[in-house]
Amino acid sequence: MHKLNIGGLFMIKKETCKNKDFVVIFGKPGSGKGTISSMFCKEEKEMHNLNIISFSTGEYLRKLKQDPKMYKLYKQEFDKMDQGKRVSNKLVIAAVKKAIMDAEDGIIFDGFPRNEYQAKWLYEYLKSIGQNLNSVIILDVPDNEVLRRLSSRKTCPVCGKVYNSDYKSNYCKCGHTLIVRDDDTEFVIKNRLNDYKKYSKEVLSYFKSLSDNIKFYNINANRPKEKVLKDFIRVF
Repeated sequence: MHKLNIGGLFMIKKETCKNKDFVVIFGKPGSGKGTISSMFCKEEKEMHNLNIISFSTGEYLRKLKQDPKMYKLYKQEFDKMDQGKRVSNKLVIAAVKKAIMDAEDGIIFDGFPRNEYQAKWLYEYLKSIGQNLNSVIILDVPDNEVLRRLSSRKTCPVCGKVYNSDYKSNYCKCGHTLIVRDDDTEFVIKNRLNDYKKYSKEVLSYFKSLSDNIKFYNINANRPKEKVLKDFIRVF
């Protein structure tokens, strides 16, 4: 903050708030939200030196689950997560708020918000710090493709990297054995799809009801990731 001497009176001038990019990426489980977001952020860093965070609520919560203290404190919530169900607003919002505070140039929210309460909190919190939600980008993939992708993918339990069916090795590039996540079974995947359809309708309806100039884009994500990324860059 700076003091200005105006007519002998000192007034406090707030430093100009830097405008950042805040975008919500929507899509069914396995639609490629995390992959496209990460690719985009990497390209923005290399091409424009912008530090945009690809924030995956699911990945962050899985990391918290590895912390014994956090697991003990939120065991019931983590059990819900393993069953493909939603966790508490309190736990999720605490994680998102910290990410917003740490963001240098913006955030792509993957897996958040998941209900109207969270959507309203995000909109109002960004407003309170002089920022805006710029756009909502939706990756479209049919249900049968989601089932194919998720039932065949493998995850590293140590570094969290996810591999699709094209990756034939049972070992992560970091050297650890890959596993099939508890929430990547067909039964849980179908539950997650049904859950997505309910909450996405609720959240999108709320955002569309706002008078702000939030832009909405749909991208066909049932294509090679390079083509999806090209469209993502175009509308970001």
